Amino acid sequence: MTSIQASLPQAFHDRLGDLKGWLDSLVARGPDGPPKPAESGALERHFRGLWEATGMDATIGLSRSTPDHRLFRSAVGPYLWQSPLVQRCFEKPRGYAGDYLMMDAACNEPPEAASPIGRWMNRWFYEAFPPSPAARSRRDMMAGILAAEHRRGARRVLNVACGGVPELVRISRTTALFNDIVLLDQDAEALAFANASLKAKCPEIEASTRITTLNLPVQAVVRSPEVIGPARFDVIYSMGLYDYLPDPRARKLTATLWKALAPGGLLAIGNFHGHGWWRYVLEAAMEWFLVYRNEDELAALAADLPDASHVDVACDATGSLFMLLARKQ
Repeated sequence: MTSIQASLPQAFHDRLGDLKGWLDSLVARGPDGPPKPAESGALERHFRGLWEATGMDATIGLSRSTPDHRLFRSAVGPYLWQSPLVQRCFEKPRGYAGDYLMMDAACNEPPEAASPIGRWMNRWFYEAFPPSPAARSRRDMMAGILAAEHRRGARRVLNVACGGVPELVRISRTTALFNDIVLLDQDAEALAFANASLKAKCPEIEASTRITTLNLPVQAVVRSPEVIGPARFDVIYSMGLYDYLPDPRARKLTATLWKALAPGGLLAIGNFHGHGWWRYVLEAAMEWFLVYRNEDELAALAADLPDASHVDVACDATGSLFMLLARKQ
């Protein structure tokens, strides 16, 4: 333990001790309901203060199995992991943090926790921890884009790394349905869940929409673009996949999807920007590591697309993520 402590700035230890002490006091007084505004704000200040005290050093909490990562987890992990949301991310039962059930919980309703501190922490991560509201904001943002494209005449849609399709469920309840929806994901269970959700929550969809599922990794699409076909879709979008793709793979996939877009069609790509304090909690507490892009870095993915009539990067309502929007001539 001494060698671990010696490698860390003293400010890290001081603020981590303050955070643990605050959590101890929360447990001692026995939270009897969801977080009160003052409590939510206090926990955010402790998290923010921890990382500001270390100069927002990118080595603090960002790398797996580093001394600071292990120390953070040993000090406060037992409190945070009583939230089923956080625990699922950390344990990764499907091999990665942001699986379809995790994102469905973040977009809809978190699973019930077993202990009072677990219930408190679960509501805090669902309501106040920025990535969770951002996931709902991204859903609503994409639903709005889909509705606008439908009004423009779009009828054929491809969703890449579709997950549980909360945005399609939302739009299908309020907007005339698309003729063709193709859902692509490497997780067969995610595809089954998405298909079932659409049919259960929008029963009329079966009569008017052809839903096709493709159980493929995106690498297979890049290698064999004929599986999605050329110039076929009016809207192609991917809300969370690019958070995991380094630039070379992201550029190749973008070029492949662009070829599958029909003239006049829209390509929409979401990406978290990672400029907030929450990034450090996401990585240190949940071992959830993303590829973050700022506005210029996301726009650069569309720099070499031929026949682009308009390229824009929009920010979501929470200010936590960007959406690249590229229109084909």
